[in-house]
Amino acid sequence: MFYSSNHFETAILEVRPEEGKFITVARFLPNLKDDLLPSFRIKPNCIQHLKRIKGFKSCITGFDLSKRDAKFLEVDNLLNDLFSEIFNNDESYKYKISNAITKCMLANSIDDAGNQFSMNGMIYPSIVNNLNSVNVLLKPIYAINNFHIASLQTLKVLEVTSNKMSVKLVRNGHTVGVKVHPSDQLDINWHPEIDGPIENIEF
Repeated sequence: MFYSSNHFETAILEVRPEEGKFITVARFLPNLKDDLLPSFRIKPNCIQHLKRIKGFKSCITGFDLSKRDAKFLEVDNLLNDLFSEIFNNDESYKYKISNAITKCMLANSIDDAGNQFSMNGMIYPSIVNNLNSVNVLLKPIYAINNFHIASLQTLKVLEVTSNKMSVKLVRNGHTVGVKVHPSDQLDINWHPEIDGPIENIEF
């Protein structure tokens, strides 16, 4: 699967890097088709939290929770608990439940007319960034066909505390050439190592 976030800081936090390690973050841009942005069938998860995130309430206007029955809210609360719990390294097996639910959500669905259609991905709040941003999960084929790498940055993790992380930019990169087919693999041209600024990320 292709995992992404709407915030640069969230992308860093999601991989939970350790002090002294390096992390490379890529910035992706959508491929325009006839000057139009690509569209996807995205399954929203933890709807009650998504509606509280600035800039995303309009994306789920069809989910008016005041008109939903108690069972819907009960399931949404259950999903929120499952997808917002952070486990220790020795408890990683507990992620199997949320992974199984994700597979179910991305399975083919049938509309009221009996037509089968596939879900392209899922959107859910980011746990590590205090539910203030979102993560978007896409099936690989939709990511490959609809996005391209605009730039890359490698950062060194200087310090990690219970609520803050310090990172330092050490190099920039960009892809060489232009994809003419989704399966094309492009080289990366890295700029010489730079003495970049130190950025503190609080969460």
